[in-house]
Amino acid sequence: MRWVITGGAGFIGKNLVLELLNRFQHVLVIDKLSWEESGYEDIEIVKDFSGQLTYLQRDLTKSIDLDFSEWFSADGGDVIVHLAAMSGVKECSAVPLSAFYINLEATFSLLDGAADFGAKCFVYASSGAVVAGSPMECPTEISPPRPANVYGSMKAAAEQLCRGFHEERGLSTAALRFSNVYGPHSAHKTSAAHAFIRSALSGKPMEVHGDGKQTRDFVFVGDVVAAIIAAGTFAYDDAKVFHVSSGVHTALFKASEGSKSLYDEICDAIGDGERPFALVDESPGVHQAALNSEFTRRMLCIGAPTPISSGMTDTVRWYRGSED
Repeated sequence: MRWVITGGAGFIGKNLVLELLNRFQHVLVIDKLSWEESGYEDIEIVKDFSGQLTYLQRDLTKSIDLDFSEWFSADGGDVIVHLAAMSGVKECSAVPLSAFYINLEATFSLLDGAADFGAKCFVYASSGAVVAGSPMECPTEISPPRPANVYGSMKAAAEQLCRGFHEERGLSTAALRFSNVYGPHSAHKTSAAHAFIRSALSGKPMEVHGDGKQTRDFVFVGDVVAAIIAAGTFAYDDAKVFHVSSGVHTALFKASEGSKSLYDEICDAIGDGERPFALVDESPGVHQAALNSEFTRRMLCIGAPTPISSGMTDTVRWYRGSED
């Protein structure tokens, strides 16, 4: 069995690939970045297990780059993990047509290729944005899709494509809805956790949009990787949807009494007391967002979520090490 990872040079992709190599798995990375741009050549484990890793620079929006005969095993059995996407709410709303090509058209092509080549499983990286407009405090996997933006709508549509390919072509599919993922190998990410860490380490104020009371569900990338691997090796009798989250509402800046905010957790992880911050008079976005992942943890037999305190400590340690 081989693991085919699209977007494998990205944040989640890189963490996944390194864990798979550590488990002695054979991995094919597909990414639009070149090998030199990917950063893999500077990672020690990649040097040690170079025989298990194949890297192809391909653009999923270009049909000329979609020669699946060089991607998938002729005798089938591969696990496809589709991580490549335009992943920002603002970015997708700004250029919706470009987002459509990568988030929907490319997903359709990959599903079609995976079905043609008899893939063992197609794991799709979805998002909590699919249920962002739900009236539930922590939507479950069976909550009706209720996206609040173009990005969430595209993720919801791609989930339905996965279901359609399962029903019509017999392809095993699993759509994993991630909450706010943080962790190592995230230098290019602009989400709150990573932006806060970079600002704090450089001595700049952490910019908090709105009043800072809005909450997010922060999940450590190691938990996400564990869920992806479990989903890719699971035996399916249906098209599955899984939530990958901590299930905890964490305020960005102003936490309720007895709780810690993201700001507090990052200050603790860095040490040396509080760090400068600035309240930015902009829309805070969704007021609160969290996912219930109890079903997923039981179904995939994965452990309790990593506490944000230890996850942030590991993430800050990686940022400090990457600056050396």
